[in-house]
Amino acid sequence: HHTPILEGVKAEVLLMTNRLHREIVRRQVPMKDAKIHPLGVAVKTDNIKLLMQIRTYRQMYFMIHTDGFISSDAREAAKQLWDSDMYDILLRMHEESDPFYYRIESTADGEYQGKMARALDQLAGGKMINSPNDYEIVIKLIPTKDGRFFPCMRFGTIKDDRFAYRKNSVATSIHPSTAALLVELAKPYLKEDAQIMDPFCGVGTMLIERKLAVPAREIYAT
Repeated sequence: HHTPILEGVKAEVLLMTNRLHREIVRRQVPMKDAKIHPLGVAVKTDNIKLLMQIRTYRQMYFMIHTDGFISSDAREAAKQLWDSDMYDILLRMHEESDPFYYRIESTADGEYQGKMARALDQLAGGKMINSPNDYEIVIKLIPTKDGRFFPCMRFGTIKDDRFAYRKNSVATSIHPSTAALLVELAKPYLKEDAQIMDPFCGVGTMLIERKLAVPAREIYAT
């Protein structure tokens, strides 16, 4: 298992969020070098801990820089990934080195993902190992309009405690980051020390995010 380095190392991350409200997230980023990206907000930073305090993004991904989008040919895709800065990012962002166990997350079919993983394992020579059921790194391939993929990585080594209060959920539960985003949009109208009631609370996500955003005197949920 690898220990992440969350401060003092330069990284470029992508904060995935609702595409209609990317500006809300960008305004919450404390770094100057933050800009709107088609998939969310792109940030250059050397302090991941600060970004972990923002509640309105869904996932944090590390950007992989390749020579263009990832090919629809599995073997070529693996070569593009290995020739990119992917492995260097893994080394810089963790205290320990090899091997890194990973899985591929993509809308591509299983045959493509399997061929790509086998080719990448061969190129990595044991430095990275595909392990779909026991992994720390997720290589995410987001499809583009022309059939290729935009690559990025999610680190399971970084513990996300933003929504640790949420012990249970049901199929209709709102995602906590979406609840936090809605509260942020409504923030100009919220009052401190108010009484709050959520008459159809579900598991209470909206109510808790409201209280975290602006202190409340009493909260009721039914």
